[in-house]
This record gives sequence, structure tokens and C-alpha cells, in this order.
Amino acid sequence: MAVIFYLSGTGNSLYAAKSIAQELEQCRMEGITGYLKAPYEVQDEVVGIVCPVYCMALPPVVEAFLQ
Repeated sequence: MAVIFYLSGTGNSLYAAKSIAQELEQCRMEGITGYLKAPYEVQDEVVGIVCPVYCMALPPVVEAFLQ
């Protein structure tokens, strides 16, 4: 199985995540902020991250997610 974690402000990253998920078999999508509220051990074989880049850096919530 696969999971795509996403963060989207204006909807562009959400659109990109949905487009990628449609191309993968058995792929689910999970919002990064939702995951941070109730984290769990990810056991998927494929893990993707889709988020915007602000001023050549990741948003702070995505940095917290990656840590």
C-alpha cells in the first residue's frame, strides 16, 4: 500500500497529491496536520510527501512532521 501525506494552503498541493494518488494502486491520502494530532506508525511500502515551498524552505509544520 501507499500513503501520500500532504499540506495544502490554496489547493494546488492537494490537487497534485490527488493526481499522484490516482496513478498509484491502493493509495490513501493523509493530511499532515491531521497526522500530527494523532500520529501512528506508518507501515506503508510507499510514502510520499506533497507540500508547498515558502521562500525556498519547507513550512514549519512540514519540518515538524519530518522530525
